[in-house]
Amino acid sequence: MHFIQALAYIPDVTDEDLKAAGQEWEAKYAKPTPKPPLQPINGRIRIGYYSPDFRNHSISYFLRPILREYDRSQFEVFLYSDSRMPNHVTEELRSYADHWRDLLEESDDKAITRIKEDDLHLLVDLTGYFGEARPWIFATRPAPVQAHLVGYNGTTGLSSLDYRISDAICDPPEHDHLSSEKVFRLEPGFHCFHQEPSLTLKEGSAPCETEKGITFGCFNNAPKLNDEALDTWAVILKSVPESRLLLKITSTEDLGGQELMMSRFTCRGIDPSRIELIARTGHKENHLRSHHLVDIILDPFPISGTTTTLEALWMGVPVLTLHGHRHSARVSSSLLSQIGLTEGITHSTEEYIQRAIEWTNNRAQIACNAPSEITDPLLNPYFYNETHNTFHHLSYAPFHSVSPLRSRRFRR
Repeated sequence: MHFIQALAYIPDVTDEDLKAAGQEWEAKYAKPTPKPPLQPINGRIRIGYYSPDFRNHSISYFLRPILREYDRSQFEVFLYSDSRMPNHVTEELRSYADHWRDLLEESDDKAITRIKEDDLHLLVDLTGYFGEARPWIFATRPAPVQAHLVGYNGTTGLSSLDYRISDAICDPPEHDHLSSEKVFRLEPGFHCFHQEPSLTLKEGSAPCETEKGITFGCFNNAPKLNDEALDTWAVILKSVPESRLLLKITSTEDLGGQELMMSRFTCRGIDPSRIELIARTGHKENHLRSHHLVDIILDPFPISGTTTTLEALWMGVPVLTLHGHRHSARVSSSLLSQIGLTEGITHSTEEYIQRAIEWTNNRAQIACNAPSEITDPLLNPYFYNETHNTFHHLSYAPFHSVSPLRSRRFRR
């Protein structure tokens, strides 16, 4: 399973490769059992969510509003937790559920039995193969309909997951054959961002308006910083005199990690003085305010940011991304498209480099590509209703001959 996690970070890997790897893993370790007999839905739809990350984790930004806004007259919500580090976010999520099931100390068999005893109509995966996930739980078919919402990089290759929620940018219809799950698309996108209202957009001027040079930045995890991305960023730094790159990643919090990261730029001809490494900040507000130090976010590829992209946009910082060949390389493209900042989307490393240079040569372009506010659709309250409607539809899908795979556009 860890091989599949690592595979997702390799630049040349395709959706087809990820699908095949998931299918091979399933055949060896989690052969699916037949679907359970359908039971009529009488009363509320019983929907469960499984995750090892019901805590201060990026999925909470997308899950909290969905759970909070459920119509309790239509849905009964179960949360199945494998979380090893519960915190205040865990308690908040738990408060939104009708039923909380802590599976961490339970064996696979016992965990599966507990889920089956709840007689779910729909079970939603929120992790794929990442972290401490137990994807083999889904192979036992504890629910008649099973789907993936967020938390993984695209197709899982698992036949036990019937559906995957996505959009037409991350998963174009012509790529349906690359997904083991049937793709159910939300338009214009399948992400809706929850952020604390007290944490607002960038205050004051961009650094380049008061400093001599441009400050690029990246706040993504270290595995996303592959050689191809660093090669591209090195060209940008060499092409933009007096520019610098600020990196905020957990792997550089010790001396060895710092030296390794610096050496990766030094071997590309970049003076270490132009690279700044800043430590992880404990409080969310301090983390977000780190964006005040950055003029332009350089999105890594082929796994683009999701939460990091949204945080940058929330704080008023423009994002430059490379639209790639698989789901994980198109998430930032989807997010930027939803708020009309498509100038930040490029389609080759050459265009990516050129766009960065253009923005730095014309400082007005930086302001033009920074959001003045994030509202509709990334904060659209109707999104929650549409997600609920989607799960309602998928729960009833086995009872109908019509295809549930049409795209859905929420009201704006």
